[in-house]
This record gives sequence, structure tokens and C-alpha cells, in this order.
Amino acid sequence: MLKKHPRLLIGLLIVILSTFFFFCIMMIPLLISEPYESNKYNEIEAKGVNITGTVINIRQNLNITTNNDHPTVISYKFKWKGNELNSKFRTVDNDKIVNLKINDALQIKYLNGESKVAGLKPFAFSITPFLMIPLPFFIIGLSLIFFSLKPYLTERRANKKI
Repeated sequence: MLKKHPRLLIGLLIVILSTFFFFCIMMIPLLISEPYESNKYNEIEAKGVNITGTVINIRQNLNITTNNDHPTVISYKFKWKGNELNSKFRTVDNDKIVNLKINDALQIKYLNGESKVAGLKPFAFSITPFLMIPLPFFIIGLSLIFFSLKPYLTERRANKKI
């Protein structure tokens, strides 16, 4: 069958490779996410407890640029139930933190072991556009498989009728 219809093999190869690259791209956020990043920032902002913390460090991520802005990582410490905790928060609201310095007081929202700086939007890198890259190849592969199987199936039906 593959000798008569080599497009089927090519289609299968393209579908398998595009599926492999799709899953590789999906793994990227798991590999590059920082331990302090959370998916619950909206919940923390809505239900979190207000705490005052202290800025430990401020640094920009110069290897990432969004609209000509680099995200800023704010490291801070705060006390919760007698324990001093450290955390970090990444944001691109750089105009709101221009005057922020080390040892400045900072309003923090804390909920279930996770925290965020109150009033700032978190920086999140969207992987969704990259997930669309393998899609055209997947469609091309499926088309090749379909158009390769069509003559094979018609040939097989004709042989069964004889």
C-alpha cells in the first residue's frame, strides 16, 4: 500500500511531527516558568488579605521585551502569622513602580501561600500564538492522508465486489 501511495507515508510523517512539535511547545511554559509565578492572581487580588511588605530587590528582565518594555521582578518580604516570608512578583506596570526603592513599604495581597503586589498587573507570556504554528502542517498532513486513502479505499471496494 505504501509503495502505491507514498503520499500516505508523507502525510503520516507530517501529522506525527506536527503533533510532536505541538506538545513540545506546550511544555515550554512548564520549563521556563519561575517558581513564584501563579495562575491565581485574579483570585488573590479579589480574596487576598492586605499585608504590608518590604522591598528586598528590584530588577528588570532584560531578556524579555513587550512593547519596548522589560518586565520588572520585585522581590519582597512580609510577615504572616509570625513567620517572615519572601516572594517575588513580575510586572510590566513600570510606570507605577518608577519611584519604588529597596526597603520601601509595599502593599501585598496574600492568599493560601501565594502573594502578589496589590494594584499591579502580573506579567504573563502567552504561548497561544506559538501553538498555532504546527496547525497548518497538521492540516496538510491530514489532507495528504485523506487524498491518499481515497483511491486505496475505492480500489479496495472494487476488489471486494469482484
